[in-house]
Amino acid sequence: MAAILTLNSGSGTIKFSVFAINAADNKITRIYFGLVDNIIHKPHVKIKTDDGIVVLDNNLAVLPAFHTASNPYEFAINELLDWLQQNNINIVAAGHRIAHGGTKCRKSVIINDEVISYLETLEPLAPLHQHYNLEGSKILKKSFPNMLQVACFDTSFHV
Repeated sequence: MAAILTLNSGSGTIKFSVFAINAADNKITRIYFGLVDNIIHKPHVKIKTDDGIVVLDNNLAVLPAFHTASNPYEFAINELLDWLQQNNINIVAAGHRIAHGGTKCRKSVIINDEVISYLETLEPLAPLHQHYNLEGSKILKKSFPNMLQVACFDTSFHV
């Protein structure tokens, strides 16, 4: 099943939703939502169906190198992607919550290297959020370099 993943990568959690794409009528329907919390110390994932039924509620296995050699956000997102793949869900696009778009990104934009570079310069404007918000798109790009990814900005609501 083709689906869209939305991510809100924060300083301690990753919130997400998964939307199925109905090819017959191009409608999208949320099928799962959830979060990975306590990412740094003891990551825990909870996934629910759209009607609130818990389908996964587990601590993620913490590898010995988890805290030193690897990125805990990459670990958590890859665990989520593995679960989706095991459940025959093919992520074809992703949307990301990003705190600050600055003066160049006043509306949602397609994420590319140039956009990421610009958004990284805005980290001082949202130091508790911007870096973590960008992590999700960088991680997805490693696994899916050609996937359509879109950034949606908190600051666009104030323009």
